[in-house]
Amino acid sequence: SPVAKWGGVAIVFASTDSYDVSVGDVVDIYGATDEFSYQGSLGGETRLQATSVARTGQREDLTPLPVADPAILADENLGEPYEGVLVRVSDVATQNGLESYGQFALTGGLIVDDTIYHHSAMPGETFTSITGVIEYSAFANGGFRLLPRSADDVVTAGLGVVPEATVAQLRDPSADGYLTPCTFGDSACTPATRTIKNVVVTSPTFVLAKDST
Repeated sequence: SPVAKWGGVAIVFASTDSYDVSVGDVVDIYGATDEFSYQGSLGGETRLQATSVARTGQREDLTPLPVADPAILADENLGEPYEGVLVRVSDVATQNGLESYGQFALTGGLIVDDTIYHHSAMPGETFTSITGVIEYSAFANGGFRLLPRSADDVVTAGLGVVPEATVAQLRDPSADGYLTPCTFGDSACTPATRTIKNVVVTSPTFVLAKDST
C-alpha cells in the first residue's frame, strides 16, 4: 500500500519522456533501482529510474497515513520508513514562517518544501493538518521533507490574534506607533507581524523577480 510504512518509492524519468498519470492511478513501471545521494549527503533517496510506465486502468482512493509526531519524520533514521509515503500531520505550527528556498519548518523540526506546491507560510501560522509525500533531500545535509501536492493539502488554522497596524505605521517614521523595519538579510532582526485592514488595491499583481516567493 502507498500509505503504509515502506510503501512508497520515488519514480524518476528523463525530462524528454512524458507519462500521462494522475494521483490515484494504478500503474506498472519498468526501470532500474538506485540509491541517490550527492556530495556528502548523510543519506540517500531510493529511486526507480523508469523507462516504461503503463496505466492498468484501475484507480485507488488514497487515505494519507497519519503521523502523530512530526519529529519522527524529521529524524534521519526514524523517518526512513516513511520515504515516498503519503502522510498527514495535524495540529502543527511554524514559528519563523517562510524561509529560504520556499521552505518552512513545522513543530518537531519537520521541513515543508515547495517542490510540488508552494504555501507562503507566515510566522506563527498554525495548521489543522498538512498532507504530502515524504521526500529525502539527497543534497547538502540531507533530511526528510514534506511535499504538499496542492492547496487542498494545506489546511491552515490562521495566525491567531495578530495586532493591527495602519499604513502610516508601516511607512511614516513620524507616525505614532511606527514599526521600524528590519534591514533585508538581517537574520538577527525579528520582523513585526501585523494585519492591515480596509486598504485599497492600487495596481495589478506583478513579478518583482523571477525567483521571488
